[in-house]
Amino acid sequence: MAHDRNTHTMSPLQEEYINNHVERPWLQNATTVTTPLEPGVIFTKDQCPTRPAELQDMSGNTYWEPVGSL
Repeated sequence: MAHDRNTHTMSPLQEEYINNHVERPWLQNATTVTTPLEPGVIFTKDQCPTRPAELQDMSGNTYWEPVGSL
């Protein structure tokens, strides 16, 4: 966190913020990959899992936590 006493502001440091999130256990061995999606793809609620088997399959995915923290 950067403190500017003259302007009475506090600003998060981007590098520090990212490093704190990457240090989480499930991201320790993360690698960079490209996605097969075209830019501008729009997802809808109709694409969400609805059947019990689909919901069970998705229940262990924690992708929302790292993505949501960005």
